[in-house]
Amino acid sequence: MTAKSESEALAKIRALGHTPIKVEEKAQTSRKVGGSLTRQKVKLDHLKIFCKQLETMLNAGLSLHSSLDILAEQTESKQFAEIIKEVNIAILKGSSLSEAMKKYPKVFPELMVSLTAAGEKSGRLDEVMGRLAVQYEREAKVKNKMRNAMIYPAILGIITVIAMAVIMIFVVPTFVDIFESNNVPLPMITKIVIAISSFLAQYWWLLLTLIILATIALRSYYKTPGGRRFFDQRKMSFFLIKKSIVRINAALFTRTLSTLLASGVPLIESLVSAGATTSNMIIVDAMEEITSELRKGGSLSKLLEKSKLFPSMMTSMIAVGEESGALDDMLLKTADFYDEELEDAMQRLVASIEPVMIVVMGAIIGFLVAAVMLPIFGMSSTVQ
Repeated sequence: MTAKSESEALAKIRALGHTPIKVEEKAQTSRKVGGSLTRQKVKLDHLKIFCKQLETMLNAGLSLHSSLDILAEQTESKQFAEIIKEVNIAILKGSSLSEAMKKYPKVFPELMVSLTAAGEKSGRLDEVMGRLAVQYEREAKVKNKMRNAMIYPAILGIITVIAMAVIMIFVVPTFVDIFESNNVPLPMITKIVIAISSFLAQYWWLLLTLIILATIALRSYYKTPGGRRFFDQRKMSFFLIKKSIVRINAALFTRTLSTLLASGVPLIESLVSAGATTSNMIIVDAMEEITSELRKGGSLSKLLEKSKLFPSMMTSMIAVGEESGALDDMLLKTADFYDEELEDAMQRLVASIEPVMIVVMGAIIGFLVAAVMLPIFGMSSTVQ
């Protein structure tokens, strides 16, 4: 029998009215497929849809095996479909859903694995999937807003670089010929621009190579723990974006922590997962220190306040939640507040970056105009 996976083969055998005893795969083993899939990454949108649809099917009374079979057939991503099939095979062999997910750390985040394990223990896997769907929907919105907020500054920067390159390589040499033919004395600013123009015209390939190599080096450095910490620290301390980054981290952290605690995940484990959701190594490191202090009997609100990584309002709300015994509810309210603030934060971020870029562009253009116009004024005075 031909089938894409072991689960599909089992389903086909049962559909024919037979009872499968043993299924063996020829040519390509499940382990080989699974090994290549462990390096795959999945978009947040796919995870959101997966969780929402799994919640719906489990609520409707379908078994986990049947639900995963249907999801594997319906998902748009072929790689994700194969991963779901491999997870289903692991479940048929006796693994739990959370254990099967652990084999694909690039696909299923630690948050999802922890919540799934909690849902399996409590027998509320459908509720957990619903919470995860909401979590990933919110997280995707935050990241999309951040991405959209940076589109305009990025386009502005690219246009500026292209315009400067065209001026330096094609326009400036034309004026150089005019100045040389008229023996015009050149001021220092013009000599500098001409020297840069000549260098770009002759060695543009070298500059382009250096830019590509520098980009590759920076990306490689960013992927290291030390590089992540360096860039995350710069982001959190840069005065133009500091407040916006703090609010974004607060929104992601509080919602994730609320979801984990409401699902029955212990506080220590929840803090580690919530810190990882922010994708900020400074916060991840801080959570390790905070969890260590919590084990000694410290107060969560005071430890978060001491870290100075989150807004004071957030730590105050957590303090109230600790005193009232409703920490997860208070965190959810705090997350809702910062979600509403997020739109304004993104707008302020763009509004703060835009004038800086305009000033920089104006300074560069002004420099080039002055370099070209000063010799022309000199020519005019000589003619007079």
